[in-house]
Amino acid sequence: MFTPTSTSTDPVSGDTFVATMESPNYPFYGTQFHPEKILAMYNADSIDHSWESVNYNRYFADRFVELARENTNTCGDFEDCQEIIIDNYPVTVTTTYYGNVYAF
Repeated sequence: MFTPTSTSTDPVSGDTFVATMESPNYPFYGTQFHPEKILAMYNADSIDHSWESVNYNRYFADRFVELARENTNTCGDFEDCQEIIIDNYPVTVTTTYYGNVYAF
């Protein structure tokens, strides 16, 4: 159903894993990473902050937003959407790789 388009290697275990994939038959693709994390979070131990990395991840982030804006689905009017946004939930701020954590 999906075709791997890139792989990455875990720096600790050395295991190789699929980082991006796409479907040859459907307009679906996925990533195993969060491209916005490079732009918003600093962690010298595990995140590549080179300009090349920033530019590639910015491309992914911008493309995700572009594709999301093509979707005509909606959660309803402004008030309906305000009831379900993530800002309504408590946030736990951490100093780990994961950054802010929302617990439901």
